[in-house]
Amino acid sequence: MIGVSGYLLTAGAAIVALVGIVVKSRLDGARLERAKRVAEELRAAEDRLEMDREANEEECAVANMSDAEARREAMKWARR
Repeated sequence: MIGVSGYLLTAGAAIVALVGIVVKSRLDGARLERAKRVAEELRAAEDRLEMDREANEEECAVANMSDAEARREAMKWARR
């Protein structure tokens, strides 16, 4: 026969197991959120790098233009 102490021991073990499951799931959730944030930061850094490359290409193209060509190009973008 199992006495009261056996039931208490079983109930205590079940509670400890439940607490362990809750803690592990919270840690896993935090880890997933951190990985998601890092992926977004990487994507943003790659976008910035691509924009810098495009801007650099445009700057080089403008540097090789004559004054008249640069004025014509600027007039396309100027407010009227």
